Amino acid sequence: MGRTCSDCSLRCWFLGALVMALGCGKAAPAPPSAAGGSTDAGAPEQVSTCPHPIVEPRCHDGMCLIPAGCYLRGSPPDEPWRGRYSEELREVTLTHPFLMGQYETTHGEWSSVGYRIQPPTPESEKGMNDARICSEPSCPATRLTWYEAVEYANERSRREGRQPCIELLGCSGKVGEDFDCTGYKQTTTSYYECNGYRLPTSVEFEYATRAGTTTTFYSGPFDPPADSCIAIEHLMEAAWYCANSDNGTHPVGLKRPNGWGLHDIMGNVIEMTASEPENDTTGMGPATNPQATLSLSGRMVFAGGIFHSEPRTLRSAFQVLALSTQFTRKDSIGAGLGFRLVRTVTAPEAAAW
Repeated sequence: MGRTCSDCSLRCWFLGALVMALGCGKAAPAPPSAAGGSTDAGAPEQVSTCPHPIVEPRCHDGMCLIPAGCYLRGSPPDEPWRGRYSEELREVTLTHPFLMGQYETTHGEWSSVGYRIQPPTPESEKGMNDARICSEPSCPATRLTWYEAVEYANERSRREGRQPCIELLGCSGKVGEDFDCTGYKQTTTSYYECNGYRLPTSVEFEYATRAGTTTTFYSGPFDPPADSCIAIEHLMEAAWYCANSDNGTHPVGLKRPNGWGLHDIMGNVIEMTASEPENDTTGMGPATNPQATLSLSGRMVFAGGIFHSEPRTLRSAFQVLALSTQFTRKDSIGAGLGFRLVRTVTAPEAAAW
């Protein structure tokens, strides 16, 4: 295909590079078994030996509590269209409870701190195939860069007297217009020690997405497994994707949440994380608090699928395979890219939430 995953810009995603990304580098697609099944359909179950906390929705003020705990990251060997190497199963323990946005960050929230959204341009809409991008206050904020999402998190932290978790370097311009930076660095020894608002790591995102489930989607199994846009009843109830989105984004919170109370964690807009692809050495054995040191490569994982995604790209483990790019306004701004924030809390804060 003439390029590697790391060479692709976000525009590749919108131009249909999802299909190519599945086979990019080591992460070649694995076809269904001869019987057309997956671990959801009778294969031996992969069981984690680490304790998972009780899953219950504890949400208010737009944030949901995700308790500290352990989960099985990745996907079983016979899950259709899994990453053959990037999704090897691995026990991951997160020792910190954290709050996560109940919804994707909205236009209303973005505007509430004085920022604007860049209006659509031919460049930002390239490859969107006449997509309908909603812009009401309750719609997800899009057409933003990774630097702008981080600056929004920092502004939220400053307003509450909290520590910004990522220091942006060499920045110029106005957020939402021409804001750009030359680099970044984390402000604490461990990214998880920071008490401010931040973008989630990809291990936090998968842990929060799964909410204790081991099926392909948090809503249920991949049945029937198909390499096309098919209507799966439980997925239609939980996510906006190619089968029901009418090729557009939608106001947040209209679909069934997962067990933690998180809405649109699959579909609607694809979401930014603070993790480089595979920087936690997936499949190398149990790990505690991986990704605590951020990569400075400027290449970050996207997670959760997008409104025109086929079902295979909404899998809970798929975010490891998402395209990565240098997050500048020239390369990464897109009408289907959004984010939600997280914030580490102490055990007493978690108990009182």
